[in-house]
Formats: sequence, structure tokens, C-alpha cells
Amino acid sequence: MVVDIRRDDKSTRTQVLIAGALLLAALLALTGCATPPPAPPPPAPAPVVAPAPVVVEAPKPVAPVVPELTVAQQKAQAQRLAIETVDSLQNGDEAAARAKLEQAHALDPNNDLARKLMDQIKADPQKELGTVSFRYTVQRDDSMSKLAQQYLGDRFRFYILARYNDIQNPSRLAAGQVLKIPGRAPPAGAVAAAATAKSAPTPGAADAGDEAAKIVAVDSATPRNASSALMQQGVEMQKAGNLEGAYEAFREAA
Repeated sequence: MVVDIRRDDKSTRTQVLIAGALLLAALLALTGCATPPPAPPPPAPAPVVAPAPVVVEAPKPVAPVVPELTVAQQKAQAQRLAIETVDSLQNGDEAAARAKLEQAHALDPNNDLARKLMDQIKADPQKELGTVSFRYTVQRDDSMSKLAQQYLGDRFRFYILARYNDIQNPSRLAAGQVLKIPGRAPPAGAVAAAATAKSAPTPGAADAGDEAAKIVAVDSATPRNASSALMQQGVEMQKAGNLEGAYEAFREAA
């Protein structure tokens, strides 16, 4: 029997190659398993947050301490405000006049001048003074307060007389201007006689000034100054029937 040695060698070599390939594959598999996994990426840095600004509150203003007024001082202050209101109305500043009169009323609800001025602001001139009137030509020395004293008997009623004539600024009264005066025209010479009679003291004038004297009274512990002296002078003139002089004294004191 003849054996083909070359054929057996070829088969053996094939088996060796297959075994080697399998061994190499096993080694590669073992090497792959031994390789560590890649490291994870580093975490992203946290965002930088700026600290919140510190708000410092401004100190609250402290209200000044207002000394409490005595009743007499409140009355005097109310009278001064009422006199200041006269100037505001003379210049046609009704808004400022209202504000001052409201302050005066809060200080002294019984202030006669403040009440009288406020009534003129609120009243209907036609209903208050009537529809009957006569024409009057303004003279060089006339003023609305002078005409109110002459024809209405009270110089402080100048504002309603101005409203009766649709005049917004009573101080702007020009000579030659024609006004409506409520009532009927007095006979010739009667106006001059009435003006002379009003300039003289009349019975009861002192009584009419008593309330004003109480209004301008000041606390006995308060020293008298120039303003209070003028106020007292105005009261004395009012008692004597000199309303124009009293008004000027009151205005100067204010």
C-alpha cells in the first residue's frame, strides 16, 4: 500500500492555518475586551451669576413738628388768610382764593369775612343782586371795592359786583368803562349824601367790630409785633366806620 505523503502534509498545513486563525481571533477578542472604555467628557462649567445689587433705601423725610395753635391764634391766622384772599380775588385768581378760604374755614368756621368772600364765589350774581340795574360810567378814581361800598353797602362785596358785570379781574377797571349797578339809579345828589353819612360813626358800629376784635386777638403771652398792631388799627378803623382805612390796614398787616 502506497501512502501519498504530500497530500497528508497539505491537509495538516490547512488544519494548522485554521487553528492559528482561530487562535489569533481569540487573542484579538481578548485584547478588545481588555481595552478600557473611553473617559466621559468633562462637565460643562456652571454659569457665573452676578450678585444681586444691594438697594439702599433713602431715609424717609421726617415731618417737621408744627406747634399747636391756640384758639386765638387760629382765629388770627384765619383772618389773615381771609385778607390775603381779598388780594387774590382783586387779581382774579379764584383758585388761590378758594384754597385760602378753605384753610381759613378749617381754622375758624365762624370767620365772617371768609364766609362772605366764599359766598360771593359760589353765588349766582343775577339771583343774588337781582335783574334790575342801571348803567354807571366809571370815573378816574373808582375801584370795584369803592363802588361796592357805595352801592351795595359793603366794599368786600366787590367780587360779586365784578361777576355781575362779567369782569374776571376786578383790579382792571378803566375810566369810561360802563358797568351795571344792581337796583335803581339813585336821585341826583343822593349818592354823595350817602357817602358822607357812611364816613361818620354810626350807632352800633362798635358792636359790628366786636367780632373782628375777637378774631385778631392774640395770646397774652405772645409779644405784639408790627403785624398785630396793624390788625388792631384796622379793627379800630372798622369800629369808627372807616372801612376803606380798615381794609388797607388789614391788607398791610397780611
